[in-house]
Amino acid sequence: MIYHYHELTPDQLDRLKYRSSSRIIHDETFAKVSKVMEDVRKFGDRAILAATKEFDRVDLGRIEVSDAEFEHAWHSLDPVVIESLKEAIQNHFE
Repeated sequence: MIYHYHELTPDQLDRLKYRSSSRIIHDETFAKVSKVMEDVRKFGDRAILAATKEFDRVDLGRIEVSDAEFEHAWHSLDPVVIESLKEAIQNHFE
């Protein structure tokens, strides 16, 4: 069901905010996500590649991008996005 925030009564909003996560995420889904997270902790990128292959049916082969691919992507960004990224990076290190 889709809720529109501005249409909710205070009581409806409270019920949504405090509803049990067990009603949001099914046990089976939670178990799968938990396993993927644990595998990523243990095996890193290999686990991400395996999960992508299993759930998305996509074999990425690799996660890394070449310097040329990165440069191409960077220069194709809107200058406003670049400035926002630079600001976010700077804020992270302050």
